[in-house]
Amino acid sequence: MKNKIIALLETLKFNGMATTLDSQIALAENGTAAQEIICNLLQEELRFRQERSMQNRLRNAKMPWEWTLNSFPFEKQALPSLLGSEFCVVLHFSSNPR
Repeated sequence: MKNKIIALLETLKFNGMATTLDSQIALAENGTAAQEIICNLLQEELRFRQERSMQNRLRNAKMPWEWTLNSFPFEKQALPSLLGSEFCVVLHFSSNPR
């Protein structure tokens, strides 16, 4: 039965579900509710697709290298001076929030 489920998941291109199927079957054998198993499988599929979508967008952007928060050269960016006359922020605090 497991092989048939894997074949169906592959045919339907539910690769995220296929990666977590073994752990979900083990949970089901230990008495976890069917609704929780289905929810776990759907959440994993959603996470997988979102991650793959992000990877595709980054690849399609054709950036010369992958940036992370740690590797991005923030110090080399031309940012407006927060204290200079060309950049002014006005904050208005209201005592009557809506």
